[in-house]
Amino acid sequence: MGPVLYTHPDKEVAAAGFVAYNDWILDDFQACDPKRLCGLAINPTELGIEHAVAEMKRVAKKGCRAMYIPGNPTIPYNHPTHYHPVWQTADELGMTLCMHRNHGGPPDATDWDRLQEDKVSIGGIVTRYFSCLRPFSYLIFAGVFDQYPNLKMVGAEVDCGWAPFWVQTMEHHWDIQKSWFPVKLKHSPTEFIGKNVFTTNVDDYAGYQMIGTGLWPWMAGMTMFSSDYPHSATI
Repeated sequence: MGPVLYTHPDKEVAAAGFVAYNDWILDDFQACDPKRLCGLAINPTELGIEHAVAEMKRVAKKGCRAMYIPGNPTIPYNHPTHYHPVWQTADELGMTLCMHRNHGGPPDATDWDRLQEDKVSIGGIVTRYFSCLRPFSYLIFAGVFDQYPNLKMVGAEVDCGWAPFWVQTMEHHWDIQKSWFPVKLKHSPTEFIGKNVFTTNVDDYAGYQMIGTGLWPWMAGMTMFSSDYPHSATI
């Protein structure tokens, strides 16, 4: 039996909302200056993979170069088959897939902060800087980027100061655990950083200092500047 997809209470309305937003961000916003502006359309993965792929192809004809995907998918991104049509389509179209620190998709039942109770806490603000660590790790070790080498994913506004320990841990456990792991990577985890996996930085002083040391040369290639003005982090 295949994976059970999250059932939207009104799928037709949701689908129409995706189309309306995607048309606006591309036809009105990006169209003002396509060379300077890159509008992110929203990928409706939670409405079904066939629907998602069809929307990817539709917006690509409008000049879409990147799409947002939820960070809290109902079905994990390392599922062995479910998302591969999405990865393949993005790889073929040269379309970057992006996640945001506030994620999207059905909220985790344990996340009372903002998503469940519409509350905001400093603890939630802090922990969301690490929100892409889990999906990125699963995607790397699922062999997704080996299979689709042109696929690029961005974790927006998650900074990068945590990345050296993350990459060190991936390398360490790949080295000592790969003998039993069913997925055999063609490349070491580090090789995907700055080639397939990227982040954007808001005010990561620790991350910038680490980049300056030159100890982790891949850091400069993995992260991009993000102003996000006028959020509190930019003031």
